[in-house]
This record gives sequence, structure tokens and C-alpha cells, in this order.
Amino acid sequence: MKRIIVFILALSLLLTMAACSEAPASSAAPPEETPEASSPSPEVPAAPKPSQEPVPEVSEEPEELKYNDFFTGLPLAEQDYSRPFAIMINNLKPALPHHGVSQADLIFELPVEGGITRMLGIFTDMDNIDKIGSVRSLRPYYADIAAAYDAVLVHAGYSIDAIIRKNALGLDNMDGITDGGGAEAFARDEERYAAGIGVEHTLFGTGPSIKAYAEKVGYELSVSEDYDSGLRFAESAAPSGGQNAGKLTVNFGYKTTEFSYDAEKGVYTAFQLDSDYIDGNTGEKVEFANILALDTSVYIYDEENHLSIDLVGEGEGIFASGGKAVPIKWERADEHAPFRFYLADGSELLLGRGISYVAVYSDRSGDVTFE
Repeated sequence: MKRIIVFILALSLLLTMAACSEAPASSAAPPEETPEASSPSPEVPAAPKPSQEPVPEVSEEPEELKYNDFFTGLPLAEQDYSRPFAIMINNLKPALPHHGVSQADLIFELPVEGGITRMLGIFTDMDNIDKIGSVRSLRPYYADIAAAYDAVLVHAGYSIDAIIRKNALGLDNMDGITDGGGAEAFARDEERYAAGIGVEHTLFGTGPSIKAYAEKVGYELSVSEDYDSGLRFAESAAPSGGQNAGKLTVNFGYKTTEFSYDAEKGVYTAFQLDSDYIDGNTGEKVEFANILALDTSVYIYDEENHLSIDLVGEGEGIFASGGKAVPIKWERADEHAPFRFYLADGSELLLGRGISYVAVYSDRSGDVTFE
């Protein structure tokens, strides 16, 4: 029993000595640790850099723009060979605003029966146009313009003479109201219809839907490498020696389109049918770099007051750009040739880069004035 007691006492003494050797006895609480009081951490060496030599600056050279768009003259890095679409645009007051027109390359305005006009938009970039129209019926001279640019002709209905002319020219076409002939690419604007606007003012397509139908039926969607729109461009096309044309009016006989020049932007905007000419897709005014007014023969040839407009041969006109206007001459060698434009001295007319508006009228019933 004593041995056990002695052993226990000895063991207790050993444990006490071990505890004393691990930490000094103290009745005071350990001091609160602060950054100054804490022991410094050993330094961790920084990760080695791949190279201590300075990295040379990479200068991103702008992409060289050495081509021009066939219809707007805008610079391109690569030539765009997209085949154009010529789309009939309704131009009565209930049809306003037009949609998609600010994405056209050219806009033609010509008279039709009844003292009204319709537009034909020439479009090449169809991929990003949300809405185009409203689309209306075809007349024969619009087919002539489509032929001038080897365009796919897009319309909604037609006069008999128009479809005869279209067939004679061998044009690819789409009819937005003919099942199996293109109607699947179009739809009625239900909001317009519900608002009491006539159904004839409610037909619209989209750029992708129109292009998809053309592809589906096998129409060629590109032009050849030697394609020629007949248009030539310069960085600044304000005609030398031209007369002031801050305001310009095209009178078709019953209907007028007025243009005002914005010197700050270097573009014209239009006013017609009692309102500014805007694109309903953007709500903004359409801006034109060039205004061309072409004088030619326009006459009525039947009891329904249908018109014949001569677009082959040559004639005179007016060109305005940069706030200046000059007389010009226009010509088309044949029914498949593009329009070509010349100054009075015979030199080729250079257009400003951007959208162009082209009016076709007769000086027997209309005129062009500017100031």
C-alpha cells in the first residue's frame, strides 16, 4: 500500500515538473494580441515573374478599308457582293410611317395613278431589318428600276401590265399576297388593322423573312465580281459652282416632297404628306447624302389612269449634295443597264457617301425648285 502511495506521489511530482517546464506559471491573463505585439510572419517570397523584361505595347492597326459599297460608297474592308432587293413601299398618308427605309441604300419615288406616289427601296443588307413596309402593289416602271440593279423584286399585288413587264424582264420576284409566291414572308400588322387603318396599309415583312424566302426558292443571293451599280462616289460631293440648295422641293404634279439641308450633319431630311419623313423602326428622320431628281416622259395610257414612265435612254435632272445643286444628265443604255449620271460638262457625277433619294418626274406636270 505504501508503495502504491509513494508511486502516486512520485507520479504527481513528475507531472507537475513537466507542466512547469512547458509554460511559466502566471495568474495574469495573456495580453490582447495586436498587430504590433504579434510576432512577425515569415516573409513569403513573391512568385517569380515569367520575364522581368518590359512587355512591348501592341498597336492595333485599324482594319484597312479599301473597298466601297456599290450603292452608298461607304468604305468596306471586304467587298459586299450581296444581291439587292427592290421593295415596293406604300406612300399614302395612312401608311405612314414607313418602316426600314433608313436601312435602304437608295429610295426611288415615282408617281402612280391618282396623283399619288410610291417608293421603291433598294436594300442590300437584309439581315438586321426588323420590319419593312408597308408593302404595296407593283407598277411596270418599278420593275424597270429593279432590272437596272439586278434586284429581287418584292411587292404585294400588281397591275396586269406590271406583271407582264416583270416577266418580260425575267426578274426574280416575290408577291406578298400570293400563296406559294412569297406570302409566307409577310404578315399583317394587327395593331394598325385594329386601329381602323385599311388592310391595304398593313402588310410588312422583315429583312430575314424576305431573304429566307428568296433562298428557299433558289434565287441567287449574290452578284458577280464585275457587278456595276453605275454609281460613283467622293468623300465630299458638294458640287463645285453649284447654287445654294438649303431647301429643295420636288413637285410631282399633285404631290410634293420637300428637303432641308442640315449643315452640321451634312445631310438632307425630307418632309412629305404633312410630316417629317421618318423610319418607324427608329422614330428618327431618314438622312440622305444625295438628292437626284430625274426629268423624263410621264403619260397616262389607259382609262384607269395608269402611267407609262420612260426609264431607258437619257434625260436631264438636278443633283443636290452638301447644300449645293447643279444640273445633271442621266442615261440608261438599255433595259438591264444601271442609271449613270453626268455633270453638264460630260464628266461623271460623284455622289456623297450615304443614302441617296431619287425622284422621277415630268416637267410637263411637275418641277424642281431650290434655294
